[in-house]
This record gives sequence, structure tokens and C-alpha cells, in this order.
Amino acid sequence: MAVVVGKGSFRGFAESTHSADILQDDLSAEEKISSCLQKIARNTQQLKKMIDSVGSSLDSRDLRHKLSAVQSETNQLTKDTNMAIKIYGDSPVFDDAELKEKTIQHRRFKESFHDILKEYNDLQKTIRAKERESLRKSLMKSGIYDIDVDERGELIKDGEHIQAEMIQAEVDLDLIKEREQELKQLEQDICDVHDIFKELAGMVEEQGNNRYY
Repeated sequence: MAVVVGKGSFRGFAESTHSADILQDDLSAEEKISSCLQKIARNTQQLKKMIDSVGSSLDSRDLRHKLSAVQSETNQLTKDTNMAIKIYGDSPVFDDAELKEKTIQHRRFKESFHDILKEYNDLQKTIRAKERESLRKSLMKSGIYDIDVDERGELIKDGEHIQAEMIQAEVDLDLIKEREQELKQLEQDICDVHDIFKELAGMVEEQGNNRYY
């Protein structure tokens, strides 16, 4: 096998891989999965640096767009990686030695993906909390203290959901609507990643008692 990784590590991952590599037909299945995993890990570290500026004096639409772009790419990578690992596990083998080697590699891929996905899922929740607080501050800055933001990014007034257009105040309506939409999309992304994470956690646990060493 071209790539061998241990739980929670990236030993053996090619340092020269890029996001476009996963589309190359000349790469092996192991190399494509490794490329995806490494890109998710890099994006997660990049997002950690970016979220420190959310809600600060360095916050801007440009920062939000970059943040959204990296999240969008990472979310797609998680789906692609999940599918690639499943396909890899179902691919045929021709002898017992190859089966043993593939079983080890498959388990390690799933364990590494599980660890990476947990870190990214936790980070998304941190981003959600910062985004909600930032939206609240934008409302209060405009003198609006009776509108809150729920977990799904919906605006609430007197216990009822309202549309941004219903706000009767001098506000940057486009900014409010943009941040509200970002929160809604983030909540959907969190749900998607969480579903993959739960499925993966079950598979990793199931394999825990049936390992090749």
C-alpha cells in the first residue's frame, strides 16, 4: 500500500498534495483519500486562525466570504472522503495477504477521518457561536435590543420568528440578512457533518474488536 497512517496521525501523507489532486485519475485510491484528509486538516487549521477575527475590529465582509468559501470546500471534502472510504472498503481483493493489508489501511483511514471530523465538527460549533454573537452585536449596535437569534440562525422577537425586512430601525439590512443566511447555512452544514461523524463513529467502534495488527 502506498499510504499507511496511524490513528490520529498523518504519517505517510504526501506533503505535496493539493485539493485538485483528488480529481486526478492517475492517483491511487489511498492517495486520493489521503489527499482529502490532509486538505480537511489544513482547512480546519486555517479556519481556526480566521475565526479569531470574527466579531473583532478585523471583521469584514471579505473575511466572512473567505471563511464561507473554506467551510464550503471542507464540507464537500468531508462528503467526498466519506464516500471514497466506503468505496475503498468495498473494492475487491485477490488474496488473504491483500485482504489483511487492506483491512488495516481501511481501519486507519476511518480512524483518522473520525479524529479529523470531530475536530472540524467542534470548530463549526465554535464558529456558529461566534456568528450568533456577532449578529446580536450588529443588532444592538443599531439600537435593537428586543430581537434575538436562535440556534438555527433565525431572528426572534417576542418568541416569534421574524424576517429581517420587518426590523423597524436604521440598520444595514443587507449585512443583517447576509449574516442570518450564513448562520442558517452553517447550521445545515453542522447537521450534515454530524450525520457523517455518527455513522463513522459506529463503524470505528464496530471494527474495534476485529483488528489486524
